[in-house]
Amino acid sequence: MLQDYIHAVQDAEARVDRLTQQIEELLPSWSMAPVVAALQAMRGVALIVAREMVGFICAIARIAQPALTA
Repeated sequence: MLQDYIHAVQDAEARVDRLTQQIEELLPSWSMAPVVAALQAMRGVALIVAREMVGFICAIARIAQPALTA
């Protein structure tokens, strides 16, 4: 049973590493990359936190300004 938990943790860590690598690869082509870089200048804000903050704020902005329908 313990070995199953160990494997589950290892699998989760591997998934986090894969997703982090994908974000690092795709981020430079994103229009908000400079904002993410600026947020990382703040103490305690790393790549993933900065990216999620920008993504969340962008999502709120889209909700606050819905597209006009004809």
